[in-house]
Amino acid sequence: TSVEMFARQRPKRVFDITGNEIKLIGQLKQKQHLFISYGEDYRPAY
Repeated sequence: TSVEMFARQRPKRVFDITGNEIKLIGQLKQKQHLFISYGEDYRPAY
């Protein structure tokens, strides 16, 4: 999926919309609102 590709390309911390760190791709797939952190810059994963 695009989320898995994102995670492979950017092996940085991934957060859900509440700011909790998500570490497993399986968890990512279950979340509707995800943000991938680039330093202090948060971008939506979808």
